[in-house]
Amino acid sequence: MPNPGIVKGGFIHFGSNALMGPVVAFQFNPETLERTALPVDSVNQRKEVIRFTLEFDATDALERGDPTTAEFGIHPALAALEMLLQTSANAAGNVSNAAPGGTVRAKPFTLFVWGSQRVIPIKFTQLEIHETMFDVQLNPLRATVNVLLEVLSDADLETNPNAQTFMDSHLRKKEWLAGQPGSSGSTEALMAAARLNKPSG
Repeated sequence: MPNPGIVKGGFIHFGSNALMGPVVAFQFNPETLERTALPVDSVNQRKEVIRFTLEFDATDALERGDPTTAEFGIHPALAALEMLLQTSANAAGNVSNAAPGGTVRAKPFTLFVWGSQRVIPIKFTQLEIHETMFDVQLNPLRATVNVLLEVLSDADLETNPNAQTFMDSHLRKKEWLAGQPGSSGSTEALMAAARLNKPSG
């Protein structure tokens, strides 16, 4: 049974009305998180891809007698993820954010929340779902889901000021963390070597 003291990762979706919801918390936090980040230059925009595997298991809920799980298994949890995938794709394809009458409305976007230091606007690129156990009604009871996310690019953020606000906050936290003591190993030997090899004049 999950430890209630453990902070759960998950997703928060913001709709076109800029209101929060739905919120999808992980049943179990993934054991590993793989991130691929590319540098930003005059040609390339910011690009970061995040990969991890989620696990779903109905065993504990069935033992507690949860009626939703007894009727549907883990269908609701899988459906929630798939809906986020679809809404993310729809938001990416929705270039215009002008409402009838010329007023500007907020564009939908999703946040990936991994603790307080990583609250990042993302879009889903892929879900690979492996269902491995079923009840007598063929409801899935156990599954693993390989999740592929992409952090919103500068182009995405240009048309989505609400998502840009979260990205700005994320980048400020990253800069602050990078400047904290202990963010790297001992630097004395490195500094000494640099001083010895510093060009004269």
